[in-house]
Amino acid sequence: TRSRGYRFSPNDFLLVDREVLVLLDPPHVKKYDYVHRDLGSFFMELHRALLGERAPRSGDDLARLQRAQGDFLDGYRETGPDQLDTDQDRWAIDVFQIARISGVAQNRLRTGKISAAGRALSWAWWLRRGLRHRLTPVSGG
Repeated sequence: TRSRGYRFSPNDFLLVDREVLVLLDPPHVKKYDYVHRDLGSFFMELHRALLGERAPRSGDDLARLQRAQGDFLDGYRETGPDQLDTDQDRWAIDVFQIARISGVAQNRLRTGKISAAGRALSWAWWLRRGLRHRLTPVSGG
C-alpha cells in the first residue's frame, strides 16, 4: 500500500556524524513504497523536518535539495523499481546534502530526546552518503 504522504519531524532522525543519519522507524519507508511521483514529496518533507518546517526559500537551499533528490533518482533508475521492492541492500539515499543545509538543523538533531526515541525503537536504518553505500536495518534497544 502506497502512503499518501511523508511526514517527518526532527525526532525521526539522529545525526551520527557528518556523513551518517539514522532514520528512526518511519512506517511508510519500511513498506518500500517509493515511486517516481512520490520522490519530490518525500524530499520536501524531509527537508522541512530538518529545517524545522521551513521550506527551502533561498536558491542555495533549493539547489542542494535538488542535487540530493537527483542523486537518489539516479540510483533508483539504475537499481530499478523491482529491486527496490525486494532487496533493501541495493539502494541508499544521499541525505547528507540535505543534512548540511542548516547548522541549526544539525544541532536540533543532536538532542537527548532523539537518543531516547532511538532506544525505544526496535531498529533503525543507517543512511550513508553516496549511492554505493548499503542500506541495512540494525537492531535497537
